[in-house]
Amino acid sequence: MEMGILHYFADLHPLLGKNGIVPRLLKPGGKLILRDFHPVSTKLLVSQGRKRTFQGNYFSPALHSSSLSCHKFSLDQGNPVPEILHRRWTLGEVLTTIAEGGLCLKVLQEEPGVRGVDTRIPKVFTLVAQQLY
Repeated sequence: MEMGILHYFADLHPLLGKNGIVPRLLKPGGKLILRDFHPVSTKLLVSQGRKRTFQGNYFSPALHSSSLSCHKFSLDQGNPVPEILHRRWTLGEVLTTIAEGGLCLKVLQEEPGVRGVDTRIPKVFTLVAQQLY
């Protein structure tokens, strides 16, 4: 799964938890590879051009409203942009739900932004988890 998937789920359990879609699809020994935006960057950082400021609460479970990101590619630019709700998960919430789904974490890499803007802060994470049974 690649970049910007998890925040569309108000509950991660139907996707990653016990009896979730991913654990059911994986055979024993099968691997989940997940690369997504790091929670530090999605829950705490606000970007304005090249300037970053810290705001927000890392532990807030609140749902947030925003425009549907893919609408900018729509051929139907005359209609209002659809609003969506999304949930910004902590890294602990993601990892715990994956473990509850019976997957074992094999790799967790945290990476800075790819454009070289403030390389001191994690922007992306990649994890590999393996189905145990």
